[in-house]
Amino acid sequence: MHELIDPRSDSVRVFLRRWYGATTAGRPAIALESDQIPRELVDWHDAVASTGVAVTFHNRPVELSKLVRSDNGMMIFWMENQGSYYWAVDPDDEQPAVFVTVYPTEEPWQATGETLRGFLLHCTIDEAMLGAAARFVVMIPGRVAQSYLSNWFVPLGFPHLANQDPSTQLLCSHDALAQVCPPPVGYSIPGDATQMLSVAVTNPDDLDKYQADLRDYLSTVPRQPPVEIDELPPF
Repeated sequence: MHELIDPRSDSVRVFLRRWYGATTAGRPAIALESDQIPRELVDWHDAVASTGVAVTFHNRPVELSKLVRSDNGMMIFWMENQGSYYWAVDPDDEQPAVFVTVYPTEEPWQATGETLRGFLLHCTIDEAMLGAAARFVVMIPGRVAQSYLSNWFVPLGFPHLANQDPSTQLLCSHDALAQVCPPPVGYSIPGDATQMLSVAVTNPDDLDKYQADLRDYLSTVPRQPPVEIDELPPF
């Protein structure tokens, strides 16, 4: 997936076509152009609208028709599903940088280190991972994770999102996406430094090849405490 390894202006559209299949005729996401909305956001919503399917499953974008500038000039365009984290840009910036804050505290906006175009591609990939129908999650020792990933995947140059562990990493191969991060409390392998590995593919038949080297771990479920109904595992 060269559009992810070497991002370009049409990377979101190319990735969506690759991941979700042929696009529709290109139904516009917004009928009226506005110089108040960054071009990157309009392009992203247009690309998403052209797929004809849902592409966000966890965090979510603000609809174009609801984008407004706050009193401090920032425009919130992306929200965490729990309503804790909000991402925004200054529409006046020529190359908008993305900032994040925690609501409802009075925390100042913090720079994420991503441009708007890069952030939108990052989140598109992250959401594709979470929403994939053909996907598996496995807890494996850190040393096994590094060896496995180096054999199959190429790291993508995105920083972690504000609501993710700082060590979270996204990777891709020519036909799959992967994410590695620390496991939730209670899901570690006893006596080992554990990583939670998620792998998603578009073709369910491809799962076997990505699972082949992990059979021993896929068949072993780590001991874990009882999970309350409102505390389901995050995978």
